[in-house]
Amino acid sequence: MKARTTILAAVFPLLLSHAHAITNLLINPSFEEWTSGSPPLSGNNISASVPGWTLSSGLHNLVYPDPSYAGGPTQAQSGDFYYDYDAPDAYLYQNFTLSDQANDITFGAWFSRRDDDDGQGQVEIWDLGTNQLIAWTSVVDVPVGSDVAGQKIWVETTTSGDSPSLTSLAPGTYQFRILMTNPTNVDSAYFNANVVPEPTGALAGLLLGSVLLRRKRQ
Repeated sequence: MKARTTILAAVFPLLLSHAHAITNLLINPSFEEWTSGSPPLSGNNISASVPGWTLSSGLHNLVYPDPSYAGGPTQAQSGDFYYDYDAPDAYLYQNFTLSDQANDITFGAWFSRRDDDDGQGQVEIWDLGTNQLIAWTSVVDVPVGSDVAGQKIWVETTTSGDSPSLTSLAPGTYQFRILMTNPTNVDSAYFNANVVPEPTGALAGLLLGSVLLRRKRQ
């Protein structure tokens, strides 16, 4: 019994070290980082480079709103900045690689409208190993009439009823893709997951030893 207790005492802290919390796997998810030498100016910052993100066509626009800004919401959904682009309809994307299994996945973003137009946005997840679309959110509509007290609002994506359920992903390379019409802003993107590494050789050995000892005592 003592030997079994000793093995379990050794295994337990290793199991805890492999239990990871839910984290957002995206880089710069709320567009708070930029690569220029000084902070963006108030309002539109067209061509501002945005770390972690690639635009399919056109120019980035990092928006630094203030109470007098009329082109979009006067506040970011989170942080100080939000994202717009200067282009015809395009998509913004970020590739990420999973070296271990990802579980408990949720994904999405927040959208708002710009100027005097309706806004529309959606998030897709692509498997770059097979070049296939594997999951997507509902399409968010942010019409002109959605303003509250004269202020443009943020609306979060929801799970799409016709999308395959995505709760886990195997190791591989994937793409988080934001689709939005030109008069739309986006903020607070997220791909939340619990990434659990495969057991190391030491941990696997201890687990095997615990199982063998239990069988022997039975």
